[in-house]
Amino acid sequence: MLIHADVRSLEVVCAGFLSQDPVLTAELHENKNNPQKDDLHTNNQKQFNLPDRVTAKRFTFKLLYGGTDYGFSIDPKFNHVSKKRQYWSNVIEKFYSKYKGISQWHTRLVQDVLRDGQLVMPTGRAYTFPRLDVAQREWFWRPKILNYPVQGLGADLVAIGRVSMWKRLRKANIPVLFQSTVHDSIDIDCESCYTSRVVAIVKQAIEDIPTNFENIFGVPFNLPLSCETSVGPNLRDLK
Repeated sequence: MLIHADVRSLEVVCAGFLSQDPVLTAELHENKNNPQKDDLHTNNQKQFNLPDRVTAKRFTFKLLYGGTDYGFSIDPKFNHVSKKRQYWSNVIEKFYSKYKGISQWHTRLVQDVLRDGQLVMPTGRAYTFPRLDVAQREWFWRPKILNYPVQGLGADLVAIGRVSMWKRLRKANIPVLFQSTVHDSIDIDCESCYTSRVVAIVKQAIEDIPTNFENIFGVPFNLPLSCETSVGPNLRDLK
């Protein structure tokens, strides 16, 4: 039986941790404590006057990846809403007005690269950029400068969870095969009789990532993590 686990809102959590934006961190804790309440994407849909939750969610992720008003205006996932750069510039301004900590963090990332030619993450991972070229072509490098910290930290967090799962499953003497990891998802194969036990271990390992992160890197991780799990005979028939 295949068990598919997706870490919820991984990039949003990473951005919240790295920026320590007070509004976003409060929303993430609220979503964890009150899962029945409208989540941040639903709220942002209303606040930013976007047509639906999916568009609001995609907008947030793309902006955290370094999206620009021009990028939104030509992207088929967004230009059905508007093909005007000014429209998307206004939405971006609303986002940054709400999440001022994200705005300040994005500015600081570019400034750090212009000053040092690199970004150093809390994990010690360093991203090096050609400082002079960044100064001349900031429009080209800005999406990468904003994107790498989020994606890199996300990969590190999932790796911590995966190793924790493997150790716990081995200790429980449950035979499994780790099939693949694709960014925020992990696929594990096991006999159907072990499914419920494996799912429980997987969920606990994800929820324990913040504690294990601090144990490994000596840096408190003050945001919750959780996952959604699906089970089925293959990826097409997961439930």
